Amino acid sequence: MAATANSHSIFTHIERLSYLTSFLPDSITVAKEDSMINRVFTTIPVPSVPNGDHWPVFNQCMDILFGEDRRNTDGNLLFIQRGQYGMDLVVDYIRSTVKFHKIPFDIADIKVKRLVDELEKLTKNSEVHEPASRIIAEKRRPSVGIEVEDEDYSPPKQH
Repeated sequence: MAATANSHSIFTHIERLSYLTSFLPDSITVAKEDSMINRVFTTIPVPSVPNGDHWPVFNQCMDILFGEDRRNTDGNLLFIQRGQYGMDLVVDYIRSTVKFHKIPFDIADIKVKRLVDELEKLTKNSEVHEPASRIIAEKRRPSVGIEVEDEDYSPPKQH
């Protein structure tokens, strides 16, 4: 599905989710291969038709794992876990679903935003810095024909 102005939000939220996942505190358990997240993604059949309607499967997976009724007594989502069988797997699943399958971005974005909000709450006391990709991009801005060997050098602003 081609990206449109309406789909920009979901892509931004997916990247934010991916970024926050790397800052989950140690108090969040590491998911094992038998985690609920991994079981959901390996047992619910995915339509084999490329670019087919993947929404029912995506919606089912997200609701099983992260529906509003999936909160503990403290109000936190139950299945937030670190590692390859945890939120890393969730991010990979969401990315591939959005990239290769037909889903309504506006509705899917609500589900992704719920996860972003949850991870922001869980990481608020962690040292969450700007993504390295943004810092690198800032340093790679084209210079005015001057080659710079020092990575930290930034040319003066042009008026």
